Amino acid sequence: MVMDQQKIRQLAVEFEAVASKYVYDPSVDMLMKSMKEIVENAKSGSIADVVEYVPGSYYFQEKGLSKYSDLETSYSKLKLALITEKKQYDDLKEWAEKRKRELFGKK
Repeated sequence: MVMDQQKIRQLAVEFEAVASKYVYDPSVDMLMKSMKEIVENAKSGSIADVVEYVPGSYYFQEKGLSKYSDLETSYSKLKLALITEKKQYDDLKEWAEKRKRELFGKK
């Protein structure tokens, strides 16, 4: 399996930066605690294989964190990079961008 270490590292850093804007929210704090090990491993480049389980979805579905759309987007991008191989990630991203252009006429 080929994981895009640089992309995963970048997305982990971005996720932390976005989450830091909402530290006053106890649910964001809980999300960050649940993601701590994965984020640290992502930033250190030690994730070599697809991750079977990425915690955190619960906080968006049950604790209302979807109100922070930038946090949800950042989490989703990181999770996608962690659960797919590089080629799968690139293919999914390309498909989504193409679909967006088809639906909304945007790049």
